[in-house]
Amino acid sequence: DGGADGSAFDLGGASGRWRRGWRRKKSKHRRSRGGSDHRPIASSLPAGLHVQPTRADGPYGRLPTGPWTVELGPDAKRVLRVLRRGVKGVAARPYPPCVRRHLETLHRERHLKHHSRWQLTLFLKGVDMSVDEALAVWRSQFPHGKMADFQREHTYAVRHSFGLEGKMADYPPHTCERLGKNSARGDGEPGCPFVGCAGAGGGRGNDRVDALRRELGGVVDPSAADEIAAVAAAGAPRAACRALFDHAHGIPRDTSGPLRDLRFPHDWYHASVDLEDEAREAREA
Repeated sequence: DGGADGSAFDLGGASGRWRRGWRRKKSKHRRSRGGSDHRPIASSLPAGLHVQPTRADGPYGRLPTGPWTVELGPDAKRVLRVLRRGVKGVAARPYPPCVRRHLETLHRERHLKHHSRWQLTLFLKGVDMSVDEALAVWRSQFPHGKMADFQREHTYAVRHSFGLEGKMADYPPHTCERLGKNSARGDGEPGCPFVGCAGAGGGRGNDRVDALRRELGGVVDPSAADEIAAVAAAGAPRAACRALFDHAHGIPRDTSGPLRDLRFPHDWYHASVDLEDEAREAREA
């Protein structure tokens, strides 16, 4: 983790790049979760609409004949379940603390500020949700009769983040390094909860460390929360995040856990869901 608190997430140059569809290529268990290797990634069109026209379809492609419905994959269904029930239980375990904060606020208040909305949308994109799935997640937060508010606040922003509006830039999800720098600046932009505690020591009495310890108390037992807060206070945010992952998933600390490559928040998600799949397959064997 070396380096000062704000720079301990250095990715070492281009090795931290994100590519769309990485998770489908990396995961050996995508199909076991009910997903599909051919799921659309950045479509602004309804599922089943063929974008490339054929001679039989006519010049505009095959138009949908039924109602516009979005086919939700298991990842979209999970986040909708967490937003409905709250950030607790095994359903919320795959979300790292930087994302859990947004989901908890959204569950409680049905609203996030701009930077938080942007970060959460890019996280959804990072776990390989399609733009239609991301829109369905945000649409669920608006009660009946408030669709005008949804269209005004979110539709353009979500499509813009997927490169379908504005300058058509395909924005990557935020890296852990960027979130760490956000926290180090302290300008209010959402960041990594483990950054900013360096130099405070692991003891009680420091506001930042105490707040982190209370936040961790909703995920792990008090002794584990104390241990993780001490690691963060020592200026090792990545190690603290890995320690939280291990404690939350029951992985012995003297072993090498599955979260070896932590560059993006969705790396936590991917490792956690893979553990769920392995446990389910072991039970069914």
